[in-house]
Amino acid sequence: LSLRNRAERYRSLVPSILYIVTTVRADCGWIVGVLCQCLDNPTARHCDAAEILLSYLLTTIDLGIPYGGDHVERQLKTVYSPLKDSMTALSDSNWLTHRSISAFLIYLAGGLILWASKRQPVTSLSSTEAEYYAASACGTEVLAMRYFLAELTGVDHPLPTPVYVDNSACVNLAKDFNSCKRTKHIDRRVHFLTDYQKMGEIQLIYIPTSKNTADALTKPLAKHKFLEHRNLIARESAAWEGVKADKPP
Repeated sequence: LSLRNRAERYRSLVPSILYIVTTVRADCGWIVGVLCQCLDNPTARHCDAAEILLSYLLTTIDLGIPYGGDHVERQLKTVYSPLKDSMTALSDSNWLTHRSISAFLIYLAGGLILWASKRQPVTSLSSTEAEYYAASACGTEVLAMRYFLAELTGVDHPLPTPVYVDNSACVNLAKDFNSCKRTKHIDRRVHFLTDYQKMGEIQLIYIPTSKNTADALTKPLAKHKFLEHRNLIARESAAWEGVKADKPP
């Protein structure tokens, strides 16, 4: 196909993949975000990347978001211990780009219920600021989900929702925003993390970068690290494994 025909296919293919990513395949969140930035004038390299992504989705078509299951709970609880008992969130950002990319994952009942990967609206001046913006975006979604679940069940959850962040300075800022004078320029709209942490709605907890699954939605990773994180994002359900086992070879 000519580049013009490939570009037309690209503009049709990428939005279709975006729908898949926003519904069941959070593991492709970063790459589809990059492809969406080039819909107007994709190059041959972008077209090749879209075809490779489509091939990856086809070869991993069995992956999804199963909820519950002892083996799933054990696997996730080894990394995020409160996961079985309540909603849990992870937040991360990539400060290497002009405008940092924020990403978050929110788990409930052993599976993802909400996720996002997108550029921040402002240019961060430090990695701590980038992480703080990412955590604030995650915190707003966590609060909305807490209120939704409370309205749905009629019961307010007494414990704060843990939000894991791989930046210790960000965690300290959420505890006391006035603890560092060099962060006075950060927009007031993200200061609510401190308020809601004091109210017991959210609790920021430090986690090593190697254990932060949200890292997979902010930048390309080495294959072994991507697969490690993917196991906590999209997996084959036990029911589907049983169906496949019953099929003849």
